[in-house]
Amino acid sequence: MACGGSLSDGPLFGHLARTVAVNADHHLADIARVDHRGTDLWDAYLLGRGLLDGSGEGPDTASRTLRANRAHQA
Repeated sequence: MACGGSLSDGPLFGHLARTVAVNADHHLADIARVDHRGTDLWDAYLLGRGLLDGSGEGPDTASRTLRANRAHQA
């Protein structure tokens, strides 16, 4: 699994199936498995964990986790 935000991460993303683009331009976002936008890197981490742990293979599970965590913190 890799996280990245610049075009120089493209070759790495090309070799891996589980990738998270973090505030990347469209070149990298287009080849990433998921694309995170925002300032909270914990959100990007959770997206990556969702890809790794098989708990849903990506953003849907991570989004549910984020909503649950935020509701619990409120």
